[in-house]
Amino acid sequence: MAARRHPDRVAVSCAGDSLTYAELSSRAQSLARLLAARNIGPGSIVALALPRSLDLVAGLLAVSLSGAAYLPMTRTTRRTGWRTCWRTPVRPR
Repeated sequence: MAARRHPDRVAVSCAGDSLTYAELSSRAQSLARLLAARNIGPGSIVALALPRSLDLVAGLLAVSLSGAAYLPMTRTTRRTGWRTCWRTPVRPR
């Protein structure tokens, strides 16, 4: 609701940079469209290997908007564990 009422207010800030609700929404919508164009949606898992940043927040929101789930990747999993993630089947409950 705050995003619709106050699109010019700061939604998120990190390391001296910030995004308004309108800017965050625009970035997330663009990324969500890109994911949809790649047939990523409900039932998909998107790995995010980003440091804490404005891009990470926009990416998390975009994955959520697409209906997919996200898999956070740390420095350790980026170097050693990502292959295991792709070999491990995800079974619906």
